[in-house]
This record gives sequence, C-alpha cells and structure tokens, in this order.
Amino acid sequence: MSTGARDGNAMSVRRTAAPAKVTAVGALLLFCYFTAETFPASALPEIAGGLDTSEAAAGSLVSGCAAASALGVLPAMALARRLSPRTALVISAVLLALAQLALSAAPGLTWAVAARVVAALGHGVAFALVPVVAARVAPPGRTGRAMARTFVGVAAGLVGGGPAFGWLAQTVGWRPAAALLGAVALL
Repeated sequence: MSTGARDGNAMSVRRTAAPAKVTAVGALLLFCYFTAETFPASALPEIAGGLDTSEAAAGSLVSGCAAASALGVLPAMALARRLSPRTALVISAVLLALAQLALSAAPGLTWAVAARVVAALGHGVAFALVPVVAARVAPPGRTGRAMARTFVGVAAGLVGGGPAFGWLAQTVGWRPAAALLGAVALL
C-alpha cells in the first residue's frame, strides 16, 4: 500500500505513496474481506449441500470466522507490527486469497472451517491497518477523509459484495464464487 520506513518502528509509513491509490487499494481489500465474511450467509443452502452437511452446521462458517477474527486479531497484530504495513497488508490479502481458494476446494466442513479461520486472521490485520496507513499517507488536514474512503470498502462489501456473491453462488455455484473472490483479493 505504501512504502515502509525502517527507522526503528516497522509500523511507520512514509508519505511517498499516492494517497488516492492507497485508499483505493485499502478500500478494495476491505471490500474483499467483508464480502468474504458475509458471503457464506447468503449462500448457506448451496454451501451446505456442497459440503454434505446441514445448514445449521454450515452456519459455523460465519460464526467461526467471526470468533476466529475476534480471538486472533491481537496475536496477528503482534506479528504484523514486526513488518512494514505494506508487507503485513500484502500477506493479509494473500491469506484471504488462499483461504478463499481452499474454501472453494473444501471436501468437507472441517476443511471449510479451517479455510475460514485462516481468512479471519488476516481480516483483523487488514481492518486494523488499512485506515491507519491511509491516514499516514494523507496530506495534512485530510486524514479523516482518507480513512473514510477506505471504509467505503466495508460498506460496499456488506451491502453489495455479500449479496452479489450470494447471487453468484446461486447462479454458477458457491465454489466458483468463492474462488472468484479469492482472485479479486489478489488485485
């Protein structure tokens, strides 16, 4: 997202990156994470059928992801602090992409839940770092605006992304929809 400055604090960020680009990339990453978080809820019958389990059991893909994100954010951020923000966010995006691809190939519920847990660990890092990085590269007096622009991705993922990928899951199947979301995360 931006260049990391190594001046004793791995979380420092130089103001050399284009703020508009940083906020757009950050918003896209948050869009992908919040779409991934809500996608299974909108495709529960399809996922349950594909994993040969009940809808109630498949619901653990939503609740398990939320719990893993809540429990994993502090340890994940402790590790992320040792990296530049850009590196931590790239790793977060790659984790999401790999987790979505693993979800799309899951032979059963256990594999699917494990994939969702992996995605959840990166989610906390992305949600914590994206607005901070946007604020740090913003011109003076524009930090709030830069942070707000990244949160457009959250709203778009919750309001549009989850339902859109749910529709896609009902139209072409949940596995291709999950894989496509993984591919989008790599953008």
